[in-house]
Amino acid sequence: MSKTSKSLVCAALAGLLGSGCVAGDDQDLELSTTVEEPTYSFDEFQQALQTIEVDGAPVFLYRDIQFRSLEEAEDYYWGIWDRGSALTLAGGGALDTNRIERDIRYCVSNSFGSNKAAIRRSMQRAAADWASAARLRFTYDSSRDGNCTSAGSIDIAVRPTSGSFIASAFFPRRGNAEGNLLVVVNQFFQQGLSQDGVMRHELGHILGFRHEHTRIRSNPCYEDGNWIAITQYDSSSTMHYPQCNGTGSFSSLALTGLDRAGAAAVYGSP
Repeated sequence: MSKTSKSLVCAALAGLLGSGCVAGDDQDLELSTTVEEPTYSFDEFQQALQTIEVDGAPVFLYRDIQFRSLEEAEDYYWGIWDRGSALTLAGGGALDTNRIERDIRYCVSNSFGSNKAAIRRSMQRAAADWASAARLRFTYDSSRDGNCTSAGSIDIAVRPTSGSFIASAFFPRRGNAEGNLLVVVNQFFQQGLSQDGVMRHELGHILGFRHEHTRIRSNPCYEDGNWIAITQYDSSSTMHYPQCNGTGSFSSLALTGLDRAGAAAVYGSP
């Protein structure tokens, strides 16, 4: 998640979409599902990227999604406007068509020091919430905490980093920067922000869900229209930034009924 002074960053993109939209089942919101051309240039996209270093190599961040190279970020950018790479949308956001496996192993780095226990608890609670919504199993492998990288059998390595954001993750098999869920500790523990909620949001990305606010083309945080709806728009979703015309809370970022229904539709009922 990206940073504002007391909330998450959400860069406003100039301009609206061209043609193409569908209406929600019981609302008048415009939900964009087609894009004819980019609403912002690749130069603007590059300028929005943050660069951090992980294991001696650069990692590029667009909002809270990671890329291992500028080429991978460029592929993502142009894929946004390519209907052949369409994403599907479940209650918590747009889902990558390549789903993560249902059995997910993770570690929590010892490098968090005195903050490790709190971060581990938030990760465990967030994982339990998603597992209660869908047929998913999260297994914490503490034996890897001393060498918590995504190498080997670990699917998610929860690790500390530095930067002007709160946390970042990856989409399954798309923009996967070696499976790291990166946390900026001093931002993660800011007052008024739910640490469990941050982990719920980032795990949502790892499960394939995109930001829910990208469904509304007039939203100031609109990203793109490359998704297919399988549930109604959910302004309270854990995947919806509250400052982007959301109705959720930074102090919660809880899974909603639609989040749960969407996860179950994709991964099966628990």
